[in-house]
Amino acid sequence: MEVGNADGAQIFDAGNKTWVPLNIDFSRYATVQLLGLNLPLMLKDDLVQYKTLLSRPVDIEDIRAIRANA
Repeated sequence: MEVGNADGAQIFDAGNKTWVPLNIDFSRYATVQLLGLNLPLMLKDDLVQYKTLLSRPVDIEDIRAIRANA
């Protein structure tokens, strides 16, 4: 789980080796219920796109797991 503020945030694009704006469309989400709370959850496609840009070993592993459970 990641919790934060995306205003002005940047992430390192491993493919281009540059810092790029982190553009998150907060209107795109799925709602899941956890412990009686309705929580917004980033869509799988958006998460894969985000993790693909980062391309850290942990992100590559996460992408494999997400796609295996699609």
